[in-house]
Amino acid sequence: MTTPIVFITGDCHHYLGDHPIQRQEAVFSEQWARILADFGLNGTLFVTGKCVLDSRTLWNRIIDQGNVEIGGHTYNALRDVVGKMLKMLWRKFGLELYPLSSCYWDREVELSLAAFRTLGVKPVSWRTHAYLSQRSLYKVLRRRGFKVVSNYVAPGSTINIFETDGLVHVPVNVMTDDEVFELFIRRKDPSFVGKRLYCAISEAIERRQHLCVQLHPVCMKILDDFQIFEEIAKAISNARYASLKLDSNVDGTLRL
Repeated sequence: MTTPIVFITGDCHHYLGDHPIQRQEAVFSEQWARILADFGLNGTLFVTGKCVLDSRTLWNRIIDQGNVEIGGHTYNALRDVVGKMLKMLWRKFGLELYPLSSCYWDREVELSLAAFRTLGVKPVSWRTHAYLSQRSLYKVLRRRGFKVVSNYVAPGSTINIFETDGLVHVPVNVMTDDEVFELFIRRKDPSFVGKRLYCAISEAIERRQHLCVQLHPVCMKILDDFQIFEEIAKAISNARYASLKLDSNVDGTLRL
């Protein structure tokens, strides 16, 4: 029987002004990494450059632990004027606004890399904040040495890994927890999302399905102080999945 593969991923941001709990995202990320380690699992956290600079000591501890890869997640989470405009034009009209977009991404990626250099890290994996996916970005990422991108959500019975623009793309293939934070800041109960998420991942594990999951540390904290996350980690460990970091697929040889 083929050993199933799992990529456990999450995103971590600096304080974006949406809710005070965001000030603790890096702290929650350390708990996220520790829980994975307790179950013998690996993971990939995509981190904004500003978050790296705000919490360098903490990120050094996570790196030293050894089971979590950290990747790029933009520098400022597209919260500046140009980033907001590019996001809006892409979302509403599918427009990249080239060459402005290329100049913007070049600056964002360089700022992110400069932040990672303070940790002595050269990331090769990337997920854009809000999954923003543009060809001009991918050209910059390839030129700057990135190898793997996880910018798509494509639910399915396997991970449809593909290669384009000189990058290996590893889509999330099961429902995400993105709704949790949005409901939380609107003062609505997100627990039903947690239950659906747990059921979706548990059913996929029972089918021994290859998985790439998106589990934000802050969302796992909001739901139930990491209880669902621990249950998911336990189920993955008990099912004897091969738990991989995204940088393990830098050459694109893994096809599922």
